[in-house]
Amino acid sequence: MSRSKSVYVIVIIILLTVSLANAGPYANSRAVAVSGGETHSLVLTADANLWAAGYNSWYHLGIGDDTTEQNLLVRVHDGDMNSPSEYLEGIIAIDSGWKHSLAVDVNRHVWAWGCNYYGQAGIARPLFLPLCHAKKLYKRA
Repeated sequence: MSRSKSVYVIVIIILLTVSLANAGPYANSRAVAVSGGETHSLVLTADANLWAAGYNSWYHLGIGDDTTEQNLLVRVHDGDMNSPSEYLEGIIAIDSGWKHSLAVDVNRHVWAWGCNYYGQAGIARPLFLPLCHAKKLYKRA
């Protein structure tokens, strides 16, 4: 990793930690995992909730719309509407790609959202259409 990219990642982690500390009812949530894509970041908290921040041109923040930027952390929405809160919950692992994001929940379901241009989100649909919410793909063995 180049020095400039290392500095950028450190600054993002600091900013995400500060914004998480000021995130209203989740003010005392502790980050347990962080993943960064090209222009966005994901933060998984100890209470198994998933947060996102950054540029959102391909819906890779999973917030339901293409609001251009989110400078503060926002909760990732459950596109299948399986949770009473409408947000993804019970997440145990995260990763992010170029302009897409992935998560695994406690039931071992894989979730994906964002750019699907090359099929990287794993959804059989017109590949150029992005996923604006997290979509459950399959149960991991």
